[in-house]
Amino acid sequence: MFNQSLRVALLLLVTLPVNAAHALTDPTRPAAFQGGKVIQQAYQLDSILYAGSRKVAVINGQPLSEGERLQGIKVIAIKKDSVTILSKGKPRTLQLKTASVRREN
Repeated sequence: MFNQSLRVALLLLVTLPVNAAHALTDPTRPAAFQGGKVIQQAYQLDSILYAGSRKVAVINGQPLSEGERLQGIKVIAIKKDSVTILSKGKPRTLQLKTASVRREN
């Protein structure tokens, strides 16, 4: 009986640190990471370059022209203060957050 109680106690002591380790989170893990999958973040329109026929939108830090793709989206149209993208088959408009727009003649 004592032998069996000792085995159960040792088994609990051995498995306790393993279970506790699963509860810990990695402080270096990206915020959008959950359960082995990266959750798609919202798209952020950082800036727009609109000069004559040249139109470039910076989305999530990446410069994109009309027709280019990034992380599952396609840039459909670039206007002076917004960009229309196609995400999961649906059009979506990203508005420029800044109030001031620099214009060059």
